[in-house]
Amino acid sequence: MLVVADENVSFLLVARLRGAGHEVDWIAESAPGIGDTDVLSRARAADAVLVTFDRDFGELVFVRGEQAPRNIIYSRLGRAEPDVAADLILSALAAGLPPGQMVTVTRSNVRFTDFPSGALNG
Repeated sequence: MLVVADENVSFLLVARLRGAGHEVDWIAESAPGIGDTDVLSRARAADAVLVTFDRDFGELVFVRGEQAPRNIIYSRLGRAEPDVAADLILSALAAGLPPGQMVTVTRSNVRFTDFPSGALNG
């Protein structure tokens, strides 16, 4: 699966995603410093899953009405726990994510929230 990893995603998490066979466009490598709306657009244009530790992407889609990418995986785990985050994110990806959901990952659960109506183009 194609994944766009936000700039705030650790190298270890990116390496684990790549090691599991996912194609990863890591913003820290490909376009450091671009804004959140540009990251969102990049993921949407690639029909990719966006992985982030930044809750602003939820606000962009759910509050501001921005068009969403295929999925957003938002980790609420501290970036100091990249292995735990990687395990949970890889499990969510392996389960198969239907398009149109925000996936919130915490230590105790994984929550799926449908994007608002009209958030996906197509």
